[in-house]
Amino acid sequence: MSFTFYGDLLGISSNYNLDANLAYSKLDAFYNIAFSELKNFCQGYPDSKVFMFSDSILFYGENSVAAIKQLQNLYLALLSKNLLLRGAIVKDKLDFEPRFELENFQKRLPINDTLAKAVGLESLYKGARFIIETALAKELLSDVPNWMTQEGFISSPNSAVINSEFLKRITPTPDNRNYEYLYFWSSSHPDCQFDHVKKLKEFYEISRMSDYRISIHYKETIELMKRSDYRKKFMENNG
Repeated sequence: MSFTFYGDLLGISSNYNLDANLAYSKLDAFYNIAFSELKNFCQGYPDSKVFMFSDSILFYGENSVAAIKQLQNLYLALLSKNLLLRGAIVKDKLDFEPRFELENFQKRLPINDTLAKAVGLESLYKGARFIIETALAKELLSDVPNWMTQEGFISSPNSAVINSEFLKRITPTPDNRNYEYLYFWSSSHPDCQFDHVKKLKEFYEISRMSDYRISIHYKETIELMKRSDYRKKFMENNG
């Protein structure tokens, strides 16, 4: 199942207001972590592409399930360094129309609307969220359609469906407008191991010391972390 993911690193413009070198160091860490987390995926799935520019990342390819699993590691590795990535993944692969070009004049005219959908979806939400387009979530949950709603999942959380542990992390957003991936639910990836309780406290203190435009991203990230923990504990008690 093909996909297109678009994300941007939160807070870079405010970091530039404080100090250009500070902003650069955060972007440098973002680029290094993204390369470390996605390079093996790109080698294993040569049809996939990753483009990074300024504080944004564009990632598309053919295997949405594998991509979401890998993006979970990226989100957690970034979060461990206090880097907040906000992104959205949509159904179908970005493609460009062939155009006449020069060596120093390249054209990238999208044939489809996947990039526009991913960018628009990503911008709807605050915090380090991993949003999933409804059309893609519907396909991913096609073997367990009752999991498309909170009440459906809660009433029948167990299933022998392939990738069950992966699918249990897909849930409607609190506003029931789209879906999101509960990436904060524990990962065994070595780069993603950190004290979750301590991280919650850190983000809470940052949110208290910041104005609304900044604090809202930390508050929404905290709420996502809590939802991930709620779902994890629910499965431990009902698995």
